[in-house]
Amino acid sequence: MNGKYEDLTSVVGELGMYSYDRPAWTFWNAFANRLMKLGFTRDAALDVLKSKHTRWMLDHKGESAIERLAERLAADYVKDDANDLTRDFPRGGK
Repeated sequence: MNGKYEDLTSVVGELGMYSYDRPAWTFWNAFANRLMKLGFTRDAALDVLKSKHTRWMLDHKGESAIERLAERLAADYVKDDANDLTRDFPRGGK
């Protein structure tokens, strides 16, 4: 993380979150499918997923892009009156 967030790494994985793995599955599936749309074969796209290139991509630009997406999703979700987030989880304090 880039220092602007509290590092919750040690607790997030232990929370037993309902959809913890879903973002990773969605992200990497979309990533591989986009590679195939860009001309990579299925096997080549899967090989990219197993390579160091994914780590390099995340190190270069991916982490900050994922952080921005998470911020935007959280803000949009809080603004959405159709969910019960603010009723079920009152704001304030830690």
